Parts: sequence; C-alpha cells; structure tokens
Amino acid sequence: MLLGARSAAADGIPFRTDPAAPEMASVVSVYGKFIKAHPGMRLETAMVDLEGQGVASIAVRFVSPDTCRGDRCDTVVLHYSGSAWRPVFDHSAVALETAPPDPNPSSDGMSTLVVDGKVRWVWCGFDRYMPDLGSLGHLFPAGKTAAPDVARAARAAMGSSLQGFDNPEFTQSPVVVDAAAPMAVPAYWVRAYAAGLCGNAAGCPHTLLVRDAHGLKPVWTGFTIGPGAVLSDAPNGLRDVALAGPSGYGVLRYDGTQYREFETSYPSGTTPAP
Repeated sequence: MLLGARSAAADGIPFRTDPAAPEMASVVSVYGKFIKAHPGMRLETAMVDLEGQGVASIAVRFVSPDTCRGDRCDTVVLHYSGSAWRPVFDHSAVALETAPPDPNPSSDGMSTLVVDGKVRWVWCGFDRYMPDLGSLGHLFPAGKTAAPDVARAARAAMGSSLQGFDNPEFTQSPVVVDAAAPMAVPAYWVRAYAAGLCGNAAGCPHTLLVRDAHGLKPVWTGFTIGPGAVLSDAPNGLRDVALAGPSGYGVLRYDGTQYREFETSYPSGTTPAP
C-alpha cells in the first residue's frame, strides 16, 4: 500500500468506515476471530505512513460497547514487518495523530503518535510505541544516593520485598506532589536495587515518601520499571503520578491516605485488546 509524503507537522489520522477500503482485508486477516465475536462492531480504518517511505501502516478503531468507554475506543496501529502485520500500538483513545519522529536515535525515524492531542507515544527502537511521560507532566529528576533517613523509611516501607537482600542500594528523586504548597519540602521517590532484586517485567521496588509531622510516610509502595511524572490534577491535595509500565503507563491518584491506581493506558475488561 503506497501513500504520499509524510507530513512535517502533527496530522490527524482520517479514520473512515468503508468495508471496501483496501486496508480492510489486512485488518480482517489479523482480527477476524475478534470481529466475529463482536457482531455489530464498527471498524474505522485508515492508512498512515509511519516511516516516511510512502508505504502505509494501518490504524484501526474498534467501535462497540465492549471496546469503548464513552468516546474512547480501543485503537490499534498495525505495522508490516518481515512477513506479517503486527500491532505496535494498542490503547484506548478518542483521537490519534501522527507527528514528526522523536529526536532520540531509538525512534529509528518512525513517526510519533499523539493520543487525544496531548500524550506523545514514541517508537522505542524495538517493536512498539511507548509513552513519553514528559508529555503528561513533570518527569521525576534523576535519582541520587538516598539520605540515611530516606533509606531507612524506604526499607521499612518495602518490608518483605527486600527479604534476602541485606544491602540494596537506595536512590531518591525529589518530587513535588503537594498542590497546596509547591515550594514545600519535596516528597521522595525511592528505588531499591540489588542484583536479582529487579525483573525486566516487574521492575524494582519503589516507594513514594511524603513528610508529615511524624516524619517520612509511605503513600505508595510497589514494583515498577519507572520512570514517572507528576501530573497537574490533585483532587485530594496531592498530585496524580504517572508511572511507565511494560506496555504503557498507569496513573496513581491519592485518596486521602494512599495512592491507588486510577487509570491506565492499557486495554482493560472494558476496552479489551483484540
């Protein structure tokens, strides 16, 4: 499938509903079983040039009560590689645009994808698009060796996840999550690392510590690959936090006591992946 020249600016992908569109045969070859399992689902498709070579990849929106939440529907981008079409982007979106490639060398000249006019997804240099958390909020700064009191609080918060690891290295990143006092003493995003402690999928143990009258209090603890960003929304006093995951990102929201997962970019039971 051949296309014209790639745009040098952000360009909305013009989805269409046309059973006779030339890209439809490829979509059905990949998602035929899923399409049959959802009778009445509307397929919206478009051809898009990701590499600037005039050769089309395929964007697909699956529109049905099972694959949409309001105006947000499961949206897939298929890229032809080797001898097969494969999904390189599969997330819920209202609108999808293409933009010039990210300057990072790992983007390999592949167009950036922009979800709903704000969240940038860049080619990660392997086989998929990953989110640029800097387009969501303020990135956590690089970690430095944790201060003794921060390391002690982090060790206590991580508890059994450090069992068998006597001397992990703790690094801290100061982050400002208090919306009411942005110039106050920052909270600390703390990572523990030791050989064998971290995994490629789960990442390393992390905790978010905020300071109160009694000292450093953990408000979230878990495994994550990082990195993260502080967002603008703060419905309960502390700002939302976005964390990178293996295939996208999750947003944590403070409930008055702890941070809990609020939403994710991943397909879910409401917007399942094909």
